[in-house]
Amino acid sequence: MAIAQWATDLLGGKRAYSAQMAFATSGEMVPDELGRLFLGQGPGPDPERLRVALSAVRAAAARAPRASRPAPLTAAAWLAWALGRATHAGHYLDLVREIDPGYSLAALLETMIGSALLPEWAFRRGPAR
Repeated sequence: MAIAQWATDLLGGKRAYSAQMAFATSGEMVPDELGRLFLGQGPGPDPERLRVALSAVRAAAARAPRASRPAPLTAAAWLAWALGRATHAGHYLDLVREIDPGYSLAALLETMIGSALLPEWAFRRGPAR
């Protein structure tokens, strides 16, 4: 949910939350638009919004007890990747793996990044990210 909100806006975050709750309670599939966003497809998020979010989750990870770091580090990995920084994303995922090798969202991101997949928006002309 937080990733969707950072990559879109408050309404996008609310839609993601509703979709997650529907999936958890009834198994209803997550809308394609949310899946595409997570995979880096479609309109590019505001890079400044992503940079601010990255700074926030890095600070949260630095202050959290070690066992609580996988979530903010995984978010940092996605945010870095969304900014076109795959190497940085890989570093955050390495840190997650050291703490919790079975953390599923990190494993999914690792598969995406390991496949040399970058978000579509990283290849569009525009201001430096």
